[in-house]
Amino acid sequence: MENKEKDIIELEKTDVAFVLTKEGEISMHIPELGDEDNVPEYVLYVTALGVFSKDEDFVEYVLDKFYGKLDELDEDENTETNS
Repeated sequence: MENKEKDIIELEKTDVAFVLTKEGEISMHIPELGDEDNVPEYVLYVTALGVFSKDEDFVEYVLDKFYGKLDELDEDENTETNS
């Protein structure tokens, strides 16, 4: 059996977390809000990520954008070094 060490992350009551495991499991930790409370934008953002993380087209789009940004940063770094 594999030894599974775990990290412990402490969250404040108003914090939100989106956790992905290497097995592809997703868990979301969202603060408890009352019926009359406005849901903060940061909570909506992480909730949306959780919902769309199972959409293969969305994940592909995000990763394409990410790799494109890495390429841009790499090009900028190469330009600065060669100047």
